[in-house]
Amino acid sequence: MTWGSATVQPGDDAGGLRPAHRLLLAQVLDRPAEDGRHALDAMASGERQAFVDAARHHFVSALVLDRLGGARQPGDGGETLRRLALDAGKTARRSLLIAATLGELHRDHLAPLAIDYVTFKGVSLASRYYGQLALRACRDLDLLVDRRAIPVLTRRLLDAGFTFAENYAPQPGSGPLGDYIDALAYLTSEFTLVSPAGVLVEIHSRLDLTGPGFTPVRLLAHADRCEMSGTGIPVLPTGVLFPYICYHHSRHRWSRLHWLADLTAMMRHPSFDAAEARRQGRRMGLGRLVEGCMALPDALQARLEGAPPDARSGVLPQLATFCWTYTDPAVPPPETIRVAAEEDPRARMRERLSNTAWDFLARDTLLLKVITGLTQLRPHLPDYTAFPLPRRLHAVYWATRPFRLLRKAAERRA
Repeated sequence: MTWGSATVQPGDDAGGLRPAHRLLLAQVLDRPAEDGRHALDAMASGERQAFVDAARHHFVSALVLDRLGGARQPGDGGETLRRLALDAGKTARRSLLIAATLGELHRDHLAPLAIDYVTFKGVSLASRYYGQLALRACRDLDLLVDRRAIPVLTRRLLDAGFTFAENYAPQPGSGPLGDYIDALAYLTSEFTLVSPAGVLVEIHSRLDLTGPGFTPVRLLAHADRCEMSGTGIPVLPTGVLFPYICYHHSRHRWSRLHWLADLTAMMRHPSFDAAEARRQGRRMGLGRLVEGCMALPDALQARLEGAPPDARSGVLPQLATFCWTYTDPAVPPPETIRVAAEEDPRARMRERLSNTAWDFLARDTLLLKVITGLTQLRPHLPDYTAFPLPRRLHAVYWATRPFRLLRKAAERRA
């Protein structure tokens, strides 16, 4: 099986991994075959710098620094650890700022409005499964919010000093602000606001981009609570969150090692129940993917110990090849390609079709595959921006969507 248009295929070795990258992967897996500090001290200075650069690239500086014993250690690798510590300090400050923003949102906005929501990824992963906020790099704050409450919440946050992120700011001709906010709530899966402190807050109305596996109403109704800074914050139960982490990180082709760290941290946590994770994965139509992800750390460890790459088709060999190959920062990760594609309409469409094809292949049953394919006909925000209509008339977009897709295809061929 090949997911999407990725050029990395099962059995690819990408020339192998240099010692610095092998050591980094071993530290993230937390199964080093040798003492990490000794291995770092034995490296040439150029290789140690490659270790630091790769740790920064993969957002794991704080994690590997902790596993190597901290910055104040003797030996030739001491300067390397100090460079890691500088990056780890930035991670800690950012994570603390995001956690504070989450607390403020809960206390000042979400709780007073009695809005059903959960936080996932980022600081909630760090707090629950890493044991320390500072060990997991976080870029933004992700909230799954009851779609019906999104317009009210968005207006309240705008009044409180939040702003739209640049790519979601209303443009001339976007219609009344209220209609535009309704379109964000009902025609997108997510959009981004920026807090007064500069924190990106992604508001999600659903978790998967194309498939039906993660039903928002069901997820919100069965939320757990996680204590963060003395506040009980709604989160997804571990058994439900794990299939989503498998889905999200695999969709990104495991191109950053902090995603692998999430997987191993969750699987080692006392709340992790493999049977429940499998059951939830099957219920969501992602049973094969969950099985492959659960076996991924062992497969990567085997590669580090000298096992040849698995050239078979299937979920696990594909995932292992992705993670192994993208460990080298010189291999452009999918998000880099995605950003470049935004400048080219044809490349952008190829990238979107690639992701849809990935979602199609990741589903277990034919019915789920068909539903995934049909979601291309679901209206999106560009349908609104091209022809703004109030919420009560959004049904028109379902009728015009196929013609819009055909017109765009014709324009690309022209």
